[in-house]
Amino acid sequence: VRLTNRMINGNNDVGGLVGVNSGGTIADTTVSGTVTGNEFVGGVVGDNDDGTITNVTTSANVTGALRVGGLVGLNEVSGTITDSSASGSVNATAQFGPVGGLVGENVGSIQTATVSGTVTGDRNVGGLVGVNGVNGTITDATVSGTVTGNTFVGGVVGENIGSIQTATASGSVTGEVEVGGLVGENIGSIQTAAASGSVIGTNIVGGLVGLNDGNGTITDTRASGDVNGDSRVGGLVGFNFVSGTVRNAFAVGPVSGTDDVGGLVGNNSGKVGQSYFNTETTGQSVSTRDAGGLTTAEMQGQAAAENMALA
Repeated sequence: VRLTNRMINGNNDVGGLVGVNSGGTIADTTVSGTVTGNEFVGGVVGDNDDGTITNVTTSANVTGALRVGGLVGLNEVSGTITDSSASGSVNATAQFGPVGGLVGENVGSIQTATVSGTVTGDRNVGGLVGVNGVNGTITDATVSGTVTGNTFVGGVVGENIGSIQTATASGSVTGEVEVGGLVGENIGSIQTAAASGSVIGTNIVGGLVGLNDGNGTITDTRASGDVNGDSRVGGLVGFNFVSGTVRNAFAVGPVSGTDDVGGLVGNNSGKVGQSYFNTETTGQSVSTRDAGGLTTAEMQGQAAAENMALA
């Protein structure tokens, strides 16, 4: 199915193809045009309720207030999205969003997804997903678009409470508070992820994650983009809170700030293990406790195997 130059306007449950996908299957579909609504607004589906979406592509430009996504506004607990992509601009007008390049709020499953469009909003703004809820799972995601917001702003997810596994972000991310190259605020789990885009914020700014809070875990990750902020600024994580855990990670991108600035973590009161930063490329000689600073030579070739005990 190919739908081109769609112009859809509505209130709630607004999609370029259908408003609500309740238990149905949408496959092998392409949608372009503009979609405008209030809540549950998506380039293809407003609300994916117990539905399956596979091999769907959209370049639609989407504007709404709450739960706004380039593909789907809300992906519910039983909803699944696989092998799909979005490349349009997505914008949320309400203060709390959430808004994402693919899905506004996800409490279902997303697997193998690509986003290259721009995403703008205020709070809970993500290149792929605005809020990844407690039951939300994201596997194999690639994001290259730019993301701009205020609070909880991330290259892949604005606020992660669920699970992210195997994800990369290469676009620039700009915000104010809790801003990360991959995730703005992490309360869930992040495993096998990388961020390479520039990150600009004011407070709690990280190359990968702004704030690692609650019981948030970050493992097998790396960050290489420029990171700029004022306070609690880190090459990987801006602020690793009391029960947060970072393990098997490293950062190599330039880091600049004023207070609580670190090559790996800006401010750490949690756990950091087997994690490193490049003292030469980050421009930082120290990080908060339990992070090892190494030179470029010490992080390459055989020297890396000896110096970086990643396990």
